[in-house]
Amino acid sequence: MTCKSWCVSLLGSCGLQLRAANPAAMKDFVLAVHERVAQVSSQGSGLSTRAKLMLDLVIDIKNNKAPGKSGGDKKGGSSIGGLRLLQWMKPQKVKGKVGGGSVKGMVDEVAVRNISWAKLLIPDKRGMWWLPTAGELLEQGPLGGRPGVGVGVGGQQGLLTAMANDLTLDLGDNGADLLQLAAAQRMNTDVRRAVFVAVMGSDDCMEAFEKLMRLPIKGEQEREIVRVIVDCCMSEKEYNPYYTFLVVKLCQHSKAHRLTTQYCMWDQYKVLSELKPSQRFNLARLNACLLARFQLSLTSLKVIDFSQLDSKAEQFWCTLFRFLLGGCKTLQDVKDIFGRAAQQAKQLGTFLPSLLLFLRTKLGPWLAGMDEEQAAVGKVGQEELLARLLVSEQIVGGGASNANAFL
Repeated sequence: MTCKSWCVSLLGSCGLQLRAANPAAMKDFVLAVHERVAQVSSQGSGLSTRAKLMLDLVIDIKNNKAPGKSGGDKKGGSSIGGLRLLQWMKPQKVKGKVGGGSVKGMVDEVAVRNISWAKLLIPDKRGMWWLPTAGELLEQGPLGGRPGVGVGVGGQQGLLTAMANDLTLDLGDNGADLLQLAAAQRMNTDVRRAVFVAVMGSDDCMEAFEKLMRLPIKGEQEREIVRVIVDCCMSEKEYNPYYTFLVVKLCQHSKAHRLTTQYCMWDQYKVLSELKPSQRFNLARLNACLLARFQLSLTSLKVIDFSQLDSKAEQFWCTLFRFLLGGCKTLQDVKDIFGRAAQQAKQLGTFLPSLLLFLRTKLGPWLAGMDEEQAAVGKVGQEELLARLLVSEQIVGGGASNANAFL
């Protein structure tokens, strides 16, 4: 790879971070690039495509804009570059020959945190130089981790704390506010605090997803990612689709996150009566979107007995199914969602009959009694909602008949 290619890749991946780490050095680099461009232009020779791309990246970084939002890559090249970097960081299969013998196995996973400019300039780097040193891990960080306890050099817990500290420091003055908010939201472990800072300190869903993928957490700790996002979503005064898109992205990325999301929803169903109205509303919209996007199956509601609901639970489920019917892009999506559940009537027992009773006696009258503007979900009006409800009742009714035959 040429020096020019390296510069393009480096600027596209972490140009803004380099600018924040050492503004003076970045200013000198920008001036040097502009001087070189002026020399080439005065000689009458045009710039190559790769040189033009690098110039666009330099201009974006100088203006403190994310690469790809103006000028150069109009399709969001920075996000694509970030995903390529994440793919490179994951364990890769290796198969080849070394010294006449065959080698087959896995490359060890590399846990990379935000590296300072000074550390990049250290000469003669050897070994895993990107890992935090013993002194860095033992220092008291802004997250308040206990120095020297449960932290080994390059250990997972120490690396997690160091990365969370870096994420907080990158936010400047907002980092302290985030830590106070994290404490108020009971983010009482390093894992939960790191996930919280990554989610709340990001500008968009893609940035948050990439930060979460860089966190050095595995196994049971990964379950905290979805749980923290759901807690944040429910804590908002008004529903924010940012959290929903992030959970959908995680579910699409990993079946483990999808399973965690289902268990997380089940835990919330058990305490519906204890939640505030705004929390129930936000949870209903989140759950409805996951069902409409086919990230959760309607059969995940099999733990609910719709024939025995209190007033708060009834309001919650009416809200959920209203946004589920309105959130489906087409009528075919409604048929697919309810049809897949109807096909499993034998395994679901009394779930479909109780759901059919709820749709006919609770949801239908509730929707019909609302004002047209109040009932509408986006572009789907009240009349269309009732039509979709009728279709879902017919599908569930067919499945319920089959279920009764098995009982």
